[in-house]
This record gives sequence, C-alpha cells and structure tokens, in this order.
Amino acid sequence: MANPSTHDAGAPDHGATFRPNPQFKPFNWIQTDNLSVRERLFAEFLSGARDVVHGAHTLGQLLNWDDCRRDVAYTPADPQPVFTPYHRHALERLMIASLGMLGEQIDEQCYRIERAQP
Repeated sequence: MANPSTHDAGAPDHGATFRPNPQFKPFNWIQTDNLSVRERLFAEFLSGARDVVHGAHTLGQLLNWDDCRRDVAYTPADPQPVFTPYHRHALERLMIASLGMLGEQIDEQCYRIERAQP
C-alpha cells in the first residue's frame, strides 16, 4: 500500500481511495492580550485577512481536486466530480471577489497608516 504522504497525485491508485494531502498549515491567531487599542485593531485585521487568504487557498485546492476528478478515467472506486460547471464558476467568482475585497481593505489600512505618520 502506498504511503499517503508519498502518493503521486498525478497517478490515481485504483486500489485505494484518493485523498489529497493539504498543502498548507493552519496559522495561529495573533494574540491581542496586552496590546494597545490601535495594535489590537491591527492584529484583528491581520487575523481576519489570514482567514480570507486561508479560505481562498482551501477553496482553490478543492476546485483543483474536483477538476482532477474530471480528468481521470472513471471507475466505481474513483470519486466523481462534486461541482457542476455553474457551481465551479460561482465559487471561482466568490474567491476572486473575496481576495479583491481583502485587497481594498489592505489599501485602506495602508492609507490610514500613511495619514497617521507625522
């Protein structure tokens, strides 16, 4: 039996169920204890931004996995694609919109920091 950590995602193993290994590690929240109000707000913003990036990365991996399901020869052991083309398009747009809104928030934070500096 193949070791899951060394399993080649490009070559399906029809003897076992394929489950991709995560390509990311969860982050730790920025602790806000003993921070000033300004520092606490900035730490909360960074933690929220990390959530958006982490969610977009996870969604991208899920969409990639689902796309790979379309490329393999289907057998009863292979998982079938989960998303229809309509769902796939909607999720891709959600990911783009989320990252776009995060970009706007980052720009706003940078602008505030520039204005606050003497």
